[in-house]
Amino acid sequence: MNNDKVYDKAEEMAEKVLCTGDKCVCPKIKEAGLCSGCDVFMALRDYYAEEEIKSFALSDWQEIKEILDSGKAKEVFEVGDEREETLITGEKITLVLLGFGQDEKVSGGKVNMTIGLKNLMDGDFEMNLTHTNEGGWEKSRMRTVYMERVFKLLPEELRNIIVPVKKSTSAGGGSTDITVSEDKLFLFSLAEIYSQRGISKSDNSNISGNADTYQEEGTQYEYFKELLGDADPYDDNEEIIKRKANGGGSTNGWWLRSPCIGNTTTFRLVGSNGDVYNNIAGHTYGVCFGFCV
Repeated sequence: MNNDKVYDKAEEMAEKVLCTGDKCVCPKIKEAGLCSGCDVFMALRDYYAEEEIKSFALSDWQEIKEILDSGKAKEVFEVGDEREETLITGEKITLVLLGFGQDEKVSGGKVNMTIGLKNLMDGDFEMNLTHTNEGGWEKSRMRTVYMERVFKLLPEELRNIIVPVKKSTSAGGGSTDITVSEDKLFLFSLAEIYSQRGISKSDNSNISGNADTYQEEGTQYEYFKELLGDADPYDDNEEIIKRKANGGGSTNGWWLRSPCIGNTTTFRLVGSNGDVYNNIAGHTYGVCFGFCV
């Protein structure tokens, strides 16, 4: 829940307690229409706001896990909720809640929540050292080397509750075959960002012409559905432009895990204008990863 929503809800809660009929503790202030300036009202509003924010932004990961284990995730959290974390290196990242119950656990059943970066990590990374998409996401250097390293940089409390999930991705090398990997951290696929309609109706013939294959790589997360609806991946979409340095740096393209179908050298990425295109696997771009709890 963002801060505006938090304070709107907190004000409603404070009004119910302080400003309902005979229950008003400040009847003269209420009669004068000055409730919003009442010290008692503001103190109670701020108290409720802090309690609401705590549910995701300020709770520690063990508290969050307890909420997840209770089965009340959807009652307490909302898609779009954010929190800041600090990596072992000191780098700060902002996490955003992407959706509920979508990804499949390696152990069976659905996860509680999927979370991802709001912006980009510092630095640029390649998908592979050479200009190839052979082996797809499953065999990529991004997955087998960089994601392993990034996982170790996360706070221990968070690492302890991340749930490995199954991720479907086309196999690369020009193939339309689908492989399934088991991941703690993952890059997003084209279909996890964009809707089936947006992909199938795209003005990019490689995207729309291979829609059936791309759509086997996942389902659009609720967060991106709210941002993009049925937008064409080929269009500029400012809603998904991301910046380095946790949003404080320059705009940059960011890799998707989807190989470009029909060739053996490129992967899909979101460009600095928010449009999807493809680039050679050995080139370096930004990283925006996700995980499940």
